[in-house]
Formats: sequence, structure tokens, C-alpha cells
Amino acid sequence: KESYGLGEFKRLAVDADLVVSGFHPSDLKKLSLDPDSLRVLNPNLVITYITPFGLTGPLSEYLGPDLVIFHSSGLSKSLIGPVENPETTPPVRASGQQSEFIAGVAAACSAMFGIFRKEETGQGAVIDVSMQEALAFMDIISLSAASFGKPGRPRKRESVQGPNLTLLPASDGHIAISPREERQWKNFLKLLGSPDWGSDPKFADRTLRQENAEEIIGLLSEWSSKHPKMELFHLLQENHIPCFPMMNPAEHLDSEQLEARDYFDLVEIARQSEIKVPGRPFRISKINPDAITSKKKVGYESGADISWLERSISNNDQPVGDFSRGNLPLKGVRVADLSWVIAGPTCTRYLASMGAEVVKVETSSRPDPGRSGQLHDVLGQGKLGITLNLKSEDGLAAIKTLVAKSDIIVENFAPGVMERLGLGWDVFKEINPRLVMISASGTGQSGPTRHYAAYGTLLQIYTGFAGLNGYPQNPPSIGMAWADPLCGMLLAHAAVAALRSSRNTSEGSHIDFSMVEAVLATMPGPLIEYQLTGDRSERSGNTDENFYPHGVFKALGDDCWVAIAVTDQDQWKTLAKIVDAPADLMGLDTDERRLRSDVVDKLINAWISSIAPEKAMEILQEAGVPASASFTSEQLTSSHHLNERGFFEMLDDRNGESRLMPALPWHWDGDINLNFGRPPDLGGDTRFVLRSILGYSDEDIDRMEKAGALT
Repeated sequence: KESYGLGEFKRLAVDADLVVSGFHPSDLKKLSLDPDSLRVLNPNLVITYITPFGLTGPLSEYLGPDLVIFHSSGLSKSLIGPVENPETTPPVRASGQQSEFIAGVAAACSAMFGIFRKEETGQGAVIDVSMQEALAFMDIISLSAASFGKPGRPRKRESVQGPNLTLLPASDGHIAISPREERQWKNFLKLLGSPDWGSDPKFADRTLRQENAEEIIGLLSEWSSKHPKMELFHLLQENHIPCFPMMNPAEHLDSEQLEARDYFDLVEIARQSEIKVPGRPFRISKINPDAITSKKKVGYESGADISWLERSISNNDQPVGDFSRGNLPLKGVRVADLSWVIAGPTCTRYLASMGAEVVKVETSSRPDPGRSGQLHDVLGQGKLGITLNLKSEDGLAAIKTLVAKSDIIVENFAPGVMERLGLGWDVFKEINPRLVMISASGTGQSGPTRHYAAYGTLLQIYTGFAGLNGYPQNPPSIGMAWADPLCGMLLAHAAVAALRSSRNTSEGSHIDFSMVEAVLATMPGPLIEYQLTGDRSERSGNTDENFYPHGVFKALGDDCWVAIAVTDQDQWKTLAKIVDAPADLMGLDTDERRLRSDVVDKLINAWISSIAPEKAMEILQEAGVPASASFTSEQLTSSHHLNERGFFEMLDDRNGESRLMPALPWHWDGDINLNFGRPPDLGGDTRFVLRSILGYSDEDIDRMEKAGALT
């Protein structure tokens, strides 16, 4: 904000490709960092703004530290799952400033789309990332539920979680299991010695097991509680039963898996030079190994030390792109989508919405499980759908032809499956040397646990993310699916970054993406804290060691709450006046206020208990105190702010019926028409794709159909 620093910034911006701003909207115009001012410096810039509530809309000027943003996002009442008593267990934010990380991932992903388009067309872009929207998008299914006539996530626990996905006690902690397929359940019973209760008719299928969850969990707990969690982990996984132990992030510092994959970077913090910090969550294999650049360490004392690398043509010499043209970044890009469930389809939804032609490949014998519910309607937007029997010669030939004509392939089979089908990277890179192949898996394609069965919900237990969320006095829980949507956005970022490299070098690449590493990348705090202090992070609810008041307070109405985060002395003085605090409290600093928390909390509770949460939010924010109602995802669909910003759109479901769904967790300027459309029927576009894209004749297609290659 000093004139010298602003001058140095403007010098760099003149020939920059990308500018990322985290300034509040109220500061942008003052600092001449608004889009119009920056375009005067460099008309071709890609500018990505990260703000609490977006650049536009009724709430754009509101303040948004992490606590406030999280409670505004609709996630605070579903993060840890249903609770025993919602009136005594307030909604809670995620541990570790997750609004910052998720917004950062959304900004990186959208900026990569912008850079790719700039290099292809010369067009710059202004990208508006709202932290509220980025977080809200993490639960895209709940955001769409009301439009499908589905209930929202329950806050009150009505039953015990069944064995399809549950936590079991171990002798030294907990382990999460998910034997959701019948063969996995049978393996579990066999491992237990085929107990008599295993053949009881009331446990005959997954629906019955859920109906009798309390009894069956008791039986399983009696066995699991006698064994250490790591022993259970390896024993169950070796018997093909999906499970992962509940870990603290610090326990991963000595992980054999992460060491084998060279995950951690070493940095100097507090004069300690061997501090492990998370690295990037993927490995890159290129056709030409020499093309992989090493990790670059950069350190600058000031902006004056920075100069751009020479380029063949300066931004100042490039023709000015037409910001009103609105070309989608991935227009002309083709994606073969062999992924299913959440993470992979989320990735390809982003790619499709930004203009890619996505061909979803399934098989009739094992279609995407997302088709059984609302997932496919939301994540299948704008895609084509084909069925191929990959165990048939013609089916394999067809997928190879598709790969030869594609830019990207995305798959999330268990490691080794693609190779056993004859569809590994070694095969594909010969077919298409410029191909980008994305392989997403639980712990990566290499390392001692690469073959372990993994689901996103199990991995958020394993990384320590789930274990740090909630209140110290309450038992741990698995909570909402967090890892999958996070990884979906990171996968899209990696795909476009690799595609950009492929276009620039004519060298394809294989991206080996680990979901465990991706989640750990958003949790550096607990890893660093343990190495510096020896203390393991624990659940802390809504509190913050640096700020107070910083929590959630009961407002008027059933299960109605308001999050308040006072982060400086002026905000405290304003809040104290609003709640009519006595004069002796006005001048207290953070530590002094914390010592008198019983009095402070009582004052806030007395004021807010008779006010509706949205009204309390308005009063506090208009006075300059960061606050938000604790919304549910369903409540956000009627948000005047989000609707004015165009966060929701009416999109067709698989039956062609128009439904209200979120579009994207970012906004572009200009006349961009996002590529949404009716999700494909199972195999609904098979003939079209084979004939029009792959060049098969009708006779060939008929023959393949008769031979069972298109099932």
C-alpha cells in the first residue's frame, strides 16, 4: 500500500501474464488495482481477484475472515455430520483456515484456464473468485437438492452410521471402514472367522445392515477394539476391505508411502532448516524425462530484485484481445473421461463447462454409481456418454482411437487396472505423443500402499482432516465428503497446466495424482507446529488462539446461529457498543477479553438471542464487525446476493427437466456462455461418437454392437 511498492507492482504488471489479488474490494479502487486501471497497464492481463464475497453483489463490501466465510458457505452445519443435539452443538468451521485454501485452489484453477486461453487467443480475462462461493461449491449436491425435491442434510443424528461407512474403535484410536460392496462385506466376515451372526437374515444386504446398524457396529467394535489401528489397517486392506486409520497429520511426517514418493519439501522456519512442508500432490512423467523442470526455490528481498524472463514477444507487442468475445478457454479440446463417482467427474465437469468436449466412457455392467442418484445430473453437465466393453478387442480398439483423437484422458481406476487392460501410459504415449493422462488414486500410483482400496471419505480420516474438525468434548466423526470435491478442482488445474505444457512443447505427460497428498497440502499448519513445538494439533471448534471474541452465538430461532470474528481493536470497540458493554470492557485487548470471556459471551448472547441471524449479520457487518449467519446449503439457494451474482443457473437434468444448480465457483467477465447441457444417458451418444468423432461406419458399429463391444 506504499507508493514505492505500488510503483514496483505496476512495473511488473506491464509485462505480466497473470495478476492475483487478495485485496478487499473497498481497497482495489483506492490502490488502482481495479480491472480498468490494470488493463490500462496491460490490456492482455489475466486478473484473478480473491475476495470474501465477490467483487459484485449486495454483500461485496462485507468482511470475511475464515470463521465468517465458513459459516456463510452452508458447510458449517454439515461438516462433521449429524450431531446428538444441535441446540448444544453449534455448527463449526473446518480446522486450518480452509476458506483460504479452497479459494486459493479455485483461483489457481480458474487462472490456469485464463492463462491457457490467453496463450491460445490473446484474450485476457477478469476472474472473480468469491471465497463464500468457492467453499459453498464443495457441497454441490446439497446446493442442488431442493430443486430435485430432496431434503437437506440432517443436523440431528437419528441413527448410528452403518458399516457401509463408519468409524470403529481400535485399541489405540479409531479406524474407518467402508465395505460398501457385497464382496467386500463377505471378505470382512471371512476375516472375522465367519461368525454365526454373519448369516443372520437381518444383516443380509447393505440396506438391512444400516437398519440394524447399532447392533452390527457393536459386534464389529468388540473385535476391532482389541487391535491397534495400523494392524487393522494392513490386515483389512490385504483382505480387500476398504479402510484407513484415523491419523493426526503429524503422524504422516514419517510415512513410508510419502517418503517413497518424495512428497515433502524441506524449508527453513524459525532457524530450523529441515522442516518438512507439503509438496505438490502429483507426479509428472513426460515422454522426454529431461523436459521435467526441477523445483525452483525463489527468494527476493524486494520487488526491485524481480525481473521477468525474456520472451519472444512482449505483452506490449501482442495484439489486444477482445474482452467481449467470450471464447471459452477449452474450445476445441477433447477429453476422454474414464472416471466415476465424485473426484474425477467433478474435474471433467469443470473442463466441460469451460468448453472442452468431454466423452464419458462407461460400461453397462458397472456404470458410474453416480447415476443411482443426483450426482450424475449435477456432474454430468455438458458431456457426451458412450459405453464400451473394455474387455473386448473392438472395445479396446475404440478407446485407443478415442485417445488418439483426444487431448486429455482422466481416469481414477485403482492403480494397475489400466495397465492390465492394456491401456497404460506406455501404450497411450505411443498412440498420442501429445496426450495428457491424468491418473487419480487414493495414495498414488507408486509406493507401498498404492494398491490399497480408497474412497475420499476414508482419506479425509487418514490425513487427519476429519479428526481435527469439531469440538474437543465430542467424539470424532467422518463428516461430509470433503476430499473428493477438493481433488476434483485440483485435478482440473493439473489437467489444464499439463495441456498448456503439451501445447507449448509438443510433449505429453502422465499426471500421477494422490488424493492423500492433495488433502495434506491444505494442512501445513499441524505439520509445521508439531516439528517446531512437539505439540499435535487437536480439535478446537470455532475458537482461534489469536482472536477473541471468535465463535458462534445462538440467535433467534431453532438451530439458528451467528458467527462473529473480532480481529482488531476497532472491531471490538464497535461490537462492545452494539451489545451495550460496560465502559471497563471497552479498552480490553484480546488476552484481557479472553480472561473475561464469561462476561463477554454473556453480553453477546443477551443481545443476539432475540435477533434473527440474517438481521444480526446485517447489523454487525454494516457497523464493520465481521459476522455471518450459519447458513445451510439449502438456504443459500434463496440468497439475494448469490442469485444477483449468477451463482445459480437453471440447468437440465438427465430427463430434460430444468433444475436450479450452482454453475461454477468463479465468474468471468465478458459474454461467456458456459458449456452446460443435459447429462448423457448411459451409452446415449455411443453411435454419434463412434461415427462422427472416431470415424466408424454404420456397418462397423452394427458389427461391434452384435459382438457385445458396446455394452
